[in-house]
Amino acid sequence: MNKKRKNIIAIVPARYASTRFPGKLLADLNGLPVILHTLMNISKSKYLQDLYVATDDDRIAKICNDNGYKVIITPNNFNSGTDRIAFALETLQSNPQLIINCQADEPFIDADSIDELILKITNSNCDAGTIISPIKNIDELLNSSIVKVIVNEQFEAIYFSRSPIPFIRDIITEEWLNFHTFYKHIGIYAFKSKTLKKFISLKPSKLELAEKLEQLRLIEAGYKFLCTLTEKRLIGIDTPEELELARRFLQSH
Repeated sequence: MNKKRKNIIAIVPARYASTRFPGKLLADLNGLPVILHTLMNISKSKYLQDLYVATDDDRIAKICNDNGYKVIITPNNFNSGTDRIAFALETLQSNPQLIINCQADEPFIDADSIDELILKITNSNCDAGTIISPIKNIDELLNSSIVKVIVNEQFEAIYFSRSPIPFIRDIITEEWLNFHTFYKHIGIYAFKSKTLKKFISLKPSKLELAEKLEQLRLIEAGYKFLCTLTEKRLIGIDTPEELELARRFLQSH
C-alpha cells in the first residue's frame, strides 16, 4: 500500500469518568499516565497521517496538549467511544478513507498490529475491523471486563461477549482452554468512512445495550467485522487490578 496516497487517521476517545475505574487514563504507569503510553505507541504507525485525542475532560486535554498531541474537545453525553470519534471527525470536517478508533486504555498496543489491521481492512470487503488475541489463562476467560469474540473461517466476527464464548458442553470450565482456542478483543477498531457514518445513524441495538459493547451495533445490523490476530501480550486497563498487572509487566520487561 502506498502510505502517502491513503488518508488514514486515528482518533482516541478519552473520557475521565470510567465506570469501573474513574481517572484510569491519568493513572501513573511506571512514570507516565496510561494515556501517554497508548499515544506514544499509536504514533509509531507507518500508515497514519494524523492522530487526535477526543475528550470531554480538561485534565486529559492538558496532559495530551502538553505532550504535543492534538486534542478535540467533545460533549460528555455519548453512548460510546465511537459516537465520540464521529463527533470529533465532524468537527475536523475531514473525510478520511479509514478511521482508526484506538481505545485510550490500551497502553501496550503496538504500531505493527495497527498497521496490519490497516492493511487487511483496506484490502477486504469488510466494513470494519478490529484486533483479537488468544486467551492464555482461565482467569482471563472468566473475567467479564475482558471481551471475548468468536470468528468464522474468514476471521470475521460472529459475536462479542463479556461471557466466555463458545460454551464447551460436557467439559468442566477449568479445562476449556485445552479443547478450544478462545479469543479476547483488543480495543482497536478500523472503520471505513461510510461504515462510521452508518454506525452513528443506527440506534444502540438490543445486544449492544445488554452487553454494553458498542461493536455489537454493527454485528446486529449485518455488517462484516474483520478480525486480525496478534500474539503479543496486550493488557487493557479497565480496573485497578489490571493497572497493577501492567506495572508488573513493564517492570519485568
